[in-house]
Amino acid sequence: AYQDSRRYSFNDAQRKELETAFRRPPRRPLFVIGSGVSLDCGVPSMKKVFGYLHSELNKGSLWPRPPEKKRIVAATARLAEALAKGPGYRPMAAKLFGELQDSKVQLLRDIWDRFCLAFLSGRVENETTPLPKGIPDLHEASKAHSAIARLYEKANATCLSFNFDGLTGAALQKQFGEEKVFILDNGSKIRDYFGRDPESSPYYPIFKVRGDIFYAVCRTSGCPAQNRPTPVYEFWADAGSRKDPEKRAKTLIACPACKAQRSLRISFPGLEQKEQETEEMIRELWRYVVPSLSSIFVLGLSGVWDEPIIRDLLTAAQIEHIPVFDVKPSAK
Repeated sequence: AYQDSRRYSFNDAQRKELETAFRRPPRRPLFVIGSGVSLDCGVPSMKKVFGYLHSELNKGSLWPRPPEKKRIVAATARLAEALAKGPGYRPMAAKLFGELQDSKVQLLRDIWDRFCLAFLSGRVENETTPLPKGIPDLHEASKAHSAIARLYEKANATCLSFNFDGLTGAALQKQFGEEKVFILDNGSKIRDYFGRDPESSPYYPIFKVRGDIFYAVCRTSGCPAQNRPTPVYEFWADAGSRKDPEKRAKTLIACPACKAQRSLRISFPGLEQKEQETEEMIRELWRYVVPSLSSIFVLGLSGVWDEPIIRDLLTAAQIEHIPVFDVKPSAK
Protein backbone atom coordinates (compact mmCIF):
# COMPACT_ATOMS: atom_id res chain seq x y z
CA ALA A 1 0.00 0.00 0.00
CA TYR A 2 1.30 3.45 -0.80
CA GLN A 3 -0.25 4.84 2.39
CA ASP A 4 1.24 2.49 4.95
CA SER A 5 -1.68 2.77 7.39
CA ARG A 6 -4.34 1.90 4.76
CA ARG A 7 -5.42 -1.42 3.30
CA TYR A 8 -6.44 -2.53 -0.17
CA SER A 9 -8.83 -5.22 -1.33
CA PHE A 10 -9.51 -7.02 -4.63
CA ASN A 11 -12.44 -9.13 -5.78
CA ASP A 12 -11.85 -12.54 -7.40
CA ALA A 13 -11.88 -11.23 -10.98
CA GLN A 14 -9.43 -8.45 -10.13
CA ARG A 15 -7.18 -10.89 -8.28
CA LYS A 16 -7.08 -13.22 -11.29
CA GLU A 17 -6.28 -10.35 -13.67
CA LEU A 18 -3.64 -9.13 -11.23
CA GLU A 19 -1.93 -12.51 -11.18
CA THR A 20 -1.94 -12.61 -14.99
CA ALA A 21 -0.28 -9.19 -15.12
CA PHE A 22 2.81 -10.67 -13.43
CA ARG A 23 2.95 -13.93 -15.39
CA ARG A 24 3.60 -12.79 -18.93
CA PRO A 25 7.38 -12.94 -19.39
CA PRO A 26 9.24 -11.36 -21.05
CA ARG A 27 6.63 -8.61 -20.73
CA ARG A 28 6.81 -6.39 -17.68
CA PRO A 29 4.51 -4.32 -15.44
CA LEU A 30 4.85 -0.52 -15.49
CA PHE A 31 4.28 1.38 -12.24
CA VAL A 32 3.19 4.99 -12.76
CA ILE A 33 3.62 6.85 -9.47
CA GLY A 34 2.69 10.29 -8.18
CA SER A 35 3.12 12.19 -4.94
CA GLY A 36 0.61 10.00 -3.08
CA VAL A 37 3.23 7.27 -2.63
CA SER A 38 5.52 9.72 -0.81
CA LEU A 39 3.18 11.72 1.44
CA ASP A 40 3.76 9.48 4.45
CA CYS A 41 7.51 10.08 4.05
CA GLY A 42 7.07 13.82 4.60
CA VAL A 43 7.01 15.02 0.98
CA PRO A 44 4.73 18.06 0.57
CA SER A 45 1.68 17.79 -1.64
CA MET A 46 1.02 20.49 -4.21
CA LYS A 47 -1.87 21.59 -1.97
CA LYS A 48 0.64 22.43 0.75
CA VAL A 49 2.76 24.34 -1.75
CA PHE A 50 -0.27 26.32 -2.93
CA GLY A 51 -1.32 26.86 0.69
CA TYR A 52 2.06 28.37 1.59
CA LEU A 53 2.02 30.68 -1.43
CA HIS A 54 -1.55 31.75 -0.68
CA SER A 55 -0.57 32.62 2.90
CA GLU A 56 2.40 34.69 1.76
CA LEU A 57 0.41 36.50 -0.95
CA ASN A 58 -2.43 37.23 1.47
CA LYS A 59 -0.34 39.81 3.34
CA GLY A 60 -1.91 42.78 1.60
CA SER A 61 -0.05 45.38 3.68
CA LEU A 62 3.15 44.44 1.83
CA TRP A 63 1.72 44.88 -1.67
CA PRO A 64 3.34 47.48 -3.92
CA ARG A 65 1.59 50.81 -4.40
CA PRO A 66 1.85 51.32 -8.19
CA PRO A 67 -1.57 50.22 -9.59
CA GLU A 68 -0.12 48.04 -12.37
CA LYS A 69 2.10 46.03 -10.00
CA LYS A 70 -0.70 45.84 -7.43
CA ARG A 71 -3.02 44.32 -10.05
CA ILE A 72 -0.39 41.68 -10.89
CA VAL A 73 0.02 40.74 -7.22
CA ALA A 74 -3.75 40.64 -6.68
CA ALA A 75 -4.25 38.35 -9.69
CA THR A 76 -1.43 36.07 -8.49
CA ALA A 77 -2.95 35.96 -4.99
CA ARG A 78 -6.34 34.96 -6.43
CA LEU A 79 -4.72 32.13 -8.37
CA ALA A 80 -2.92 30.82 -5.27
CA GLU A 81 -6.12 30.98 -3.22
CA ALA A 82 -8.15 29.12 -5.86
CA LEU A 83 -5.50 26.38 -6.12
CA ALA A 84 -5.11 26.08 -2.33
CA LYS A 85 -8.85 25.85 -1.63
CA GLY A 86 -10.30 24.26 -4.76
CA PRO A 87 -9.55 21.46 -7.24
CA GLY A 88 -7.48 23.72 -9.52
CA TYR A 89 -6.70 23.39 -13.20
CA ARG A 90 -3.48 23.01 -15.19
CA PRO A 91 -3.53 26.50 -16.80
CA MET A 92 -4.04 28.12 -13.38
CA ALA A 93 -1.05 26.35 -11.84
CA ALA A 94 1.10 27.06 -14.89
CA LYS A 95 0.25 30.76 -14.72
CA LEU A 96 0.94 30.93 -10.97
CA PHE A 97 4.37 29.27 -11.19
CA GLY A 98 5.25 31.21 -14.33
CA GLU A 99 4.53 34.55 -12.66
CA LEU A 100 6.34 33.76 -9.41
CA GLN A 101 9.44 32.28 -11.05
CA ASP A 102 9.95 35.08 -13.59
CA SER A 103 8.09 38.02 -12.13
CA LYS A 104 9.04 41.64 -12.75
CA VAL A 105 7.47 42.51 -9.40
CA GLN A 106 10.03 42.48 -6.59
CA LEU A 107 7.50 41.37 -3.96
CA LEU A 108 6.67 38.22 -5.96
CA ARG A 109 10.35 37.44 -6.48
CA ASP A 110 10.92 37.81 -2.72
CA ILE A 111 8.00 35.49 -1.93
CA TRP A 112 9.38 32.85 -4.31
CA ASP A 113 12.86 33.13 -2.77
CA ARG A 114 11.35 32.61 0.70
CA PHE A 115 9.38 29.65 -0.60
CA CYS A 116 12.59 28.06 -1.96
CA LEU A 117 14.20 28.15 1.50
CA ALA A 118 11.01 27.06 3.28
CA PHE A 119 10.56 24.15 0.88
CA LEU A 120 14.09 22.82 1.42
CA SER A 121 14.03 23.34 5.19
CA GLY A 122 10.64 21.65 5.69
CA ARG A 123 8.95 24.86 6.82
CA VAL A 124 6.32 25.12 4.11
CA GLU A 125 3.00 25.35 5.94
CA ASN A 126 -0.60 24.76 4.98
CA GLU A 127 -2.77 26.36 7.64
CA THR A 128 -0.85 25.47 10.84
CA THR A 129 0.73 22.12 9.96
CA PRO A 130 4.47 22.24 9.19
CA LEU A 131 6.17 19.59 7.10
CA PRO A 132 7.96 16.99 9.23
CA LYS A 133 11.17 17.09 7.19
CA GLY A 134 13.08 19.09 4.65
CA ILE A 135 13.36 17.47 1.22
CA PRO A 136 17.10 16.64 1.52
CA ASP A 137 16.41 14.74 4.77
CA LEU A 138 14.04 12.27 3.17
CA HIS A 139 15.94 8.98 3.17
CA GLU A 140 13.39 6.31 4.05
CA ALA A 141 11.30 5.14 1.11
CA SER A 142 7.69 4.14 1.71
CA LYS A 143 6.52 0.54 1.53
CA ALA A 144 5.29 1.27 -1.99
CA HIS A 145 8.75 2.41 -3.15
CA SER A 146 10.38 -0.64 -1.60
CA ALA A 147 7.78 -3.01 -3.08
CA ILE A 148 8.36 -1.57 -6.55
CA ALA A 149 12.12 -2.06 -6.11
CA ARG A 150 11.58 -5.72 -5.22
CA LEU A 151 9.30 -6.16 -8.24
CA TYR A 152 12.08 -4.82 -10.49
CA GLU A 153 13.97 -7.98 -9.53
CA LYS A 154 11.13 -10.49 -9.25
CA ALA A 155 8.85 -9.36 -12.11
CA ASN A 156 11.16 -7.31 -14.36
CA ALA A 157 9.05 -4.26 -13.45
CA THR A 158 9.81 -0.70 -14.50
CA CYS A 159 8.60 2.69 -13.26
CA LEU A 160 7.46 6.07 -14.58
CA SER A 161 7.71 8.69 -11.83
CA PHE A 162 6.13 12.14 -11.61
CA ASN A 163 7.87 12.90 -8.29
CA PHE A 164 10.73 15.18 -7.27
CA ASP A 165 11.74 13.43 -4.04
CA GLY A 166 14.05 10.73 -5.44
CA LEU A 167 12.69 8.07 -3.05
CA THR A 168 12.05 5.47 -5.76
CA GLY A 169 15.68 5.85 -6.80
CA ALA A 170 16.74 5.49 -3.16
CA ALA A 171 14.77 2.24 -2.85
CA LEU A 172 16.30 0.87 -6.06
CA GLN A 173 19.82 1.89 -5.02
CA LYS A 174 19.33 0.08 -1.71
CA GLN A 175 18.19 -2.99 -3.62
CA PHE A 176 20.79 -3.04 -6.43
CA GLY A 177 23.54 -0.49 -5.65
CA GLU A 178 23.86 3.16 -6.59
CA GLU A 179 25.87 2.52 -9.76
CA LYS A 180 23.15 0.22 -11.16
CA VAL A 181 20.28 2.76 -11.14
CA PHE A 182 19.73 5.28 -13.93
CA ILE A 183 17.26 8.16 -13.90
CA LEU A 184 16.07 8.74 -17.47
CA ASP A 185 14.42 12.16 -17.54
CA ASN A 186 14.61 13.08 -21.23
CA GLY A 187 14.36 11.48 -24.65
CA SER A 188 18.11 11.46 -25.27
CA LYS A 189 18.83 9.48 -22.09
CA ILE A 190 16.11 6.96 -22.97
CA ARG A 191 17.55 6.45 -26.45
CA ASP A 192 21.09 6.05 -25.08
CA TYR A 193 19.91 3.55 -22.48
CA PHE A 194 18.13 1.30 -24.95
CA GLY A 195 20.95 1.71 -27.47
CA ARG A 196 23.59 0.43 -25.06
CA ASP A 197 25.60 -2.75 -25.61
CA PRO A 198 23.14 -5.63 -24.98
CA GLU A 199 25.96 -7.61 -23.34
CA SER A 200 26.55 -4.91 -20.71
CA SER A 201 25.72 -5.43 -17.06
CA PRO A 202 22.06 -5.17 -16.03
CA TYR A 203 20.86 -1.71 -15.05
CA TYR A 204 17.61 -0.50 -13.53
CA PRO A 205 16.04 2.64 -15.04
CA ILE A 206 13.46 5.03 -13.66
CA PHE A 207 11.63 7.06 -16.28
CA LYS A 208 11.04 10.47 -14.76
CA VAL A 209 8.96 13.34 -16.11
CA ARG A 210 11.52 16.03 -15.37
CA GLY A 211 9.13 18.96 -15.68
CA ASP A 212 7.44 17.91 -12.46
CA ILE A 213 10.72 18.10 -10.55
CA PHE A 214 11.77 21.16 -8.59
CA TYR A 215 15.31 22.00 -9.62
CA ALA A 216 17.67 24.79 -8.66
CA VAL A 217 18.94 27.34 -11.19
CA CYS A 218 21.39 30.20 -10.68
CA ARG A 219 20.05 33.46 -12.10
CA THR A 220 23.20 35.54 -11.57
CA SER A 221 24.25 37.20 -14.82
CA GLY A 222 27.73 36.12 -15.89
CA CYS A 223 27.96 33.20 -13.47
CA PRO A 224 29.53 30.09 -15.09
CA ALA A 225 26.66 28.02 -13.65
CA GLN A 226 23.91 30.40 -14.80
CA ASN A 227 20.74 28.55 -15.92
CA ARG A 228 22.33 25.14 -15.22
CA PRO A 229 19.58 23.04 -13.56
CA THR A 230 20.20 20.77 -10.55
CA PRO A 231 17.25 18.55 -9.53
CA VAL A 232 16.32 18.67 -5.84
CA TYR A 233 16.84 14.93 -5.51
CA GLU A 234 20.53 15.42 -6.37
CA PHE A 235 21.16 17.81 -3.47
CA TRP A 236 23.67 16.51 -0.93
CA ALA A 237 21.78 15.05 1.98
CA ASP A 238 24.59 15.76 4.46
CA ALA A 239 25.24 19.43 3.65
CA GLY A 240 25.05 21.57 6.74
CA SER A 241 23.63 20.94 10.21
CA ARG A 242 20.15 19.52 10.72
CA LYS A 243 19.92 21.54 13.96
CA ASP A 244 19.52 24.72 11.90
CA PRO A 245 17.24 23.77 8.96
CA GLU A 246 17.10 27.27 7.50
CA LYS A 247 20.90 27.70 7.51
CA ARG A 248 21.23 24.25 5.98
CA ALA A 249 18.70 25.12 3.27
CA LYS A 250 20.74 28.23 2.41
CA THR A 251 23.84 26.07 2.06
CA LEU A 252 22.05 23.59 -0.19
CA ILE A 253 20.53 26.17 -2.49
CA ALA A 254 23.65 28.33 -2.81
CA CYS A 255 25.20 28.30 -6.29
CA PRO A 256 28.45 26.28 -6.17
CA ALA A 257 30.11 28.82 -8.48
CA CYS A 258 29.04 32.28 -7.28
CA LYS A 259 27.44 31.37 -3.90
CA ALA A 260 24.29 33.40 -4.67
CA GLN A 261 20.92 31.87 -3.77
CA ARG A 262 19.61 29.80 -6.65
CA SER A 263 15.93 29.75 -7.55
CA LEU A 264 13.85 26.59 -7.50
CA ARG A 265 12.11 26.05 -10.82
CA ILE A 266 9.30 23.83 -11.94
CA SER A 267 8.06 23.54 -15.53
CA PHE A 268 4.46 22.83 -14.65
CA PRO A 269 1.99 21.39 -17.19
CA GLY A 270 0.65 24.19 -19.35
CA LEU A 271 4.02 25.85 -19.81
CA GLU A 272 5.39 25.44 -23.33
CA GLN A 273 8.72 23.89 -22.26
CA LYS A 274 6.95 21.29 -20.10
CA GLU A 275 4.59 20.36 -22.93
CA GLN A 276 7.53 19.84 -25.31
CA GLU A 277 9.41 17.69 -22.76
CA THR A 278 6.29 15.61 -22.13
CA GLU A 279 5.73 15.01 -25.85
CA GLU A 280 9.34 13.82 -26.23
CA MET A 281 8.97 11.45 -23.26
CA ILE A 282 5.73 10.06 -24.71
CA ARG A 283 7.38 9.38 -28.08
CA GLU A 284 10.29 7.46 -26.54
CA LEU A 285 8.05 5.54 -24.13
CA TRP A 286 5.92 4.43 -27.07
CA ARG A 287 9.03 3.38 -28.97
CA TYR A 288 10.96 1.53 -26.27
CA VAL A 289 8.66 0.73 -23.34
CA VAL A 290 5.03 0.28 -24.39
CA PRO A 291 5.59 -2.80 -26.63
CA SER A 292 7.13 -4.69 -23.69
CA LEU A 293 4.36 -4.06 -21.12
CA SER A 294 2.14 -6.66 -19.50
CA SER A 295 0.17 -4.21 -17.36
CA ILE A 296 0.07 -0.67 -15.97
CA PHE A 297 -0.32 0.18 -12.27
CA VAL A 298 -1.15 3.77 -11.27
CA LEU A 299 -0.32 4.64 -7.64
CA GLY A 300 -0.76 7.95 -5.84
CA LEU A 301 -1.42 9.92 -9.03
CA SER A 302 -4.48 12.11 -9.52
CA GLY A 303 -3.89 12.61 -13.25
CA VAL A 304 -5.06 16.23 -12.96
CA TRP A 305 -1.73 17.83 -13.82
CA ASP A 306 -0.45 15.52 -16.54
CA GLU A 307 -3.46 14.60 -18.64
CA PRO A 308 -1.63 14.09 -21.98
CA ILE A 309 0.78 11.41 -20.78
CA ILE A 310 -1.94 9.61 -18.77
CA ARG A 311 -4.22 9.67 -21.81
CA ASP A 312 -1.46 8.18 -23.95
CA LEU A 313 -0.78 5.42 -21.44
CA LEU A 314 -4.47 4.48 -21.42
CA THR A 315 -4.46 4.44 -25.23
CA ALA A 316 -1.35 2.22 -25.16
CA ALA A 317 -3.10 -0.19 -22.80
CA GLN A 318 -6.09 -0.39 -25.12
CA ILE A 319 -3.93 -1.05 -28.18
CA GLU A 320 -1.74 -3.62 -26.41
CA HIS A 321 -4.77 -5.25 -24.71
CA ILE A 322 -3.22 -4.98 -21.26
CA PRO A 323 -4.97 -4.18 -17.95
CA VAL A 324 -4.67 -0.90 -16.07
CA PHE A 325 -4.91 -0.93 -12.27
CA ASP A 326 -5.65 2.41 -10.56
CA VAL A 327 -4.58 1.56 -7.02
CA LYS A 328 -6.46 3.49 -4.37
CA PRO A 329 -7.15 2.83 -0.66
CA SER A 330 -10.32 0.88 0.03
CA ALA A 331 -13.09 2.46 2.05
CA LYS A 332 -12.58 0.00 4.91
